[in-house]
Amino acid sequence: MSRESDLLFGLLALRMNFVSPEQFFGVAGPWIVGYPRSLPELLHERGFLRGTERKALESIVEAQMQVNGHEAIRLAGAGLDQEVRDRLLAMNPDADITALLRTTRPPASSPVVIATHPSGVRYKLGAEVGRGGLGRIVEAEDSALERTVAVKIVLEGLPARMSERFAREARLTARLEHPNIVPVYDFGALKGPDGVERVFMSMKKVRGRDLGQILVGLAKADAELVRVWSRTRLLMVFQSICLGVAYAHDRGVIHRDLKPANVMIGDYGETLIVDWGLARELGKREPAEDAGAPGAAAPSSRDNISHDDEIVGTPAFMAPEQAEGKKAGLDPRMDVYSLGAILYQILSLHPPFAGDTPQEIVNLVVSGHLVPPSVRAAVAPAAERGASAKVPPELDAICMKAMARLAADRYLSAMELH
Repeated sequence: MSRESDLLFGLLALRMNFVSPEQFFGVAGPWIVGYPRSLPELLHERGFLRGTERKALESIVEAQMQVNGHEAIRLAGAGLDQEVRDRLLAMNPDADITALLRTTRPPASSPVVIATHPSGVRYKLGAEVGRGGLGRIVEAEDSALERTVAVKIVLEGLPARMSERFAREARLTARLEHPNIVPVYDFGALKGPDGVERVFMSMKKVRGRDLGQILVGLAKADAELVRVWSRTRLLMVFQSICLGVAYAHDRGVIHRDLKPANVMIGDYGETLIVDWGLARELGKREPAEDAGAPGAAAPSSRDNISHDDEIVGTPAFMAPEQAEGKKAGLDPRMDVYSLGAILYQILSLHPPFAGDTPQEIVNLVVSGHLVPPSVRAAVAPAAERGASAKVPPELDAICMKAMARLAADRYLSAMELH
């Protein structure tokens, strides 16, 4: 079957309730980015489709393609929910599949009814799910659109100038409209229980876990994670990260704090780069960094650093020139280095550098003495490494080039690394 026929097969299986949305998306993720097995094969091998159902659908697909040709895709997708279509598009399909998906249309909707809320309270705040140097993130219910979102609120007690840093993060992130970058929905001020208004932004709530948690679990040989997260699947996620970063660079924005913990992996295959608090615009003068900068470390953190008004970020994943506090040379290849460091941990299940203090790690980064991921993986305990511990020389070389000590020796762009 062709890729077009595969897509038609999957859409029909979903429409005819032969498979559930969870089953469909469970195999659509690998297939849509170029996995060599066909979608019918994947659904059948996973036990989601019986042989008789598969044969019936294949007959329907063949007939539809003969009678309707390319129009068959539009007809099959006519009754799909918008959410299904958007999830597929968010998985970064190739150009042909993207074009096919864009020919589908959601079912006609009923007239829009806008609900008013006399109380003026749009967001019902829930439990805190994360916290950084500038803001805390809570789960919230958006009463206007009746959906769950993540709301980031500036921390209490910070200087007034921090609100402008927070606003800059909101503006930069909102401009980066890409399937692999967390979308910003709203920005403004919320009145807290103490009556004080604090700056906030609402974003997509990703149900899943961050890449850092996955890699730590794999390093501990968590059986379920080992079963689900093969190296091939992790590399697909890494390619998605590269695409999101490449898009940001094309828009003149550098992230400056790329690391596994800042990549969210959704339950339905979404890969989203989050926390753009340290992002900078190329060619634009920015205020000096300080200990209260977005993403800067809390005093007790061993992972992040912020001192001398120059060095901010996560030492184990920052480029040497960033670790040295060089401001003049803001360059997209700083992010290329960080992408290489993420790849390093994917391959070896350990960060490229480790130490007892942030400053100790900074010194190691600046020195440029990097053990190849193949060597790091080979000396890990056998139980931790698992069967796929050996790093192919091609991946070893790609990682080391991305993490070259000098920016000129790295890949020119995130897209080239992809």
